Amino acid sequence: MKINIFSKILAGYFFITVLLSVLIVSFTFRIIKTNYIEEEIKRLESVAGVVESLIYPDFAAGKEKEMDKAVKELGKKTGIRITVIAADGRVLADSQARPRDMDNHLHRPEVKEIFEAGSTEHTAGKAMRFSNTVKKSMLYSAMPILSGNEIKGVLRLSHFMSEIDVLLKELRGEIIRITLLMLVLSLAAAYLLARRFLNPVKELGKAAEKIAGRDFDVNLRIETGDEFQEMAESFNFMKKEIKKLFSEITVRGEELKTIIKSIKEGLLVVDNKGRIKISNDSFGKIAGTKNNLNPLEGRFYWECMVSPRFNELLEKAGKEKVSISDKLEINGRSYPVSYTHLRAHETVLDLVC
Repeated sequence: MKINIFSKILAGYFFITVLLSVLIVSFTFRIIKTNYIEEEIKRLESVAGVVESLIYPDFAAGKEKEMDKAVKELGKKTGIRITVIAADGRVLADSQARPRDMDNHLHRPEVKEIFEAGSTEHTAGKAMRFSNTVKKSMLYSAMPILSGNEIKGVLRLSHFMSEIDVLLKELRGEIIRITLLMLVLSLAAAYLLARRFLNPVKELGKAAEKIAGRDFDVNLRIETGDEFQEMAESFNFMKKEIKKLFSEITVRGEELKTIIKSIKEGLLVVDNKGRIKISNDSFGKIAGTKNNLNPLEGRFYWECMVSPRFNELLEKAGKEKVSISDKLEINGRSYPVSYTHLRAHETVLDLVC
């Protein structure tokens, strides 16, 4: 199946555009997701500062029940899970679970990061993982609770990843829709550009076909102001030169035919398949076909003249590619003949005198 150049260009552009679109969607979504999570962590850190100021009096006084009650109320208002963890990892308060039912949190990644940092500054610990307590994926941000230069505990805030994923899913859908729209527009633009690019090529092809059919009146007009216009101008110039040369060749051909016909000696040109290419009236007279109205050109020579000796000499001249002079008897008369091999055209010229 033949595939035209237009389809090839459009298919290549489509492949590249789709590939780039997939990469753009993938990288864009990844960047946006990363930035969104970072912004969410910053928000949790900002809320953590306010929560710490509200619960610190109860934390410092060791009032765990009061602190747990306050944490649960704050969790309802903010929609954020709040957990207070002692320096030994014991959970003191949690907005969504009973502290005594929760495991030791000392080795939780976000809590462990706080203690491993060994800093007295409010260095945040963060993690994304599955919570065994609430059985859901969570985004965690932990801040140290300090007393002087000593870490007394950890305040951890977390947000359900499912809620973040819903927002990100909507955002991803919007990105995909915009990308598909851009893809359609890009392909439409590619289609128009490809058509604009190929139209001059098609016009050039049609003009070339007309010239091949000896229609030298065709005039190629392409006004694009670029290389295609220059090509059209060059083509028109070439057409004029070809027309001029063809006219000269035609004139010389007619002159040659006139000269050949005026030769008194018989002249015959045969190709390597035995088909007559050129003959004159003198040869027709010798072969006895002068009064035959059908032209000899295009016929096989043995249709016009039966002579084993003629065949033998013709075959010899063709194989040995040399000139041969001999005598030949045709219709009861003897004629001196000369066979000459034309190497350029792979034909044999026979001159019958």
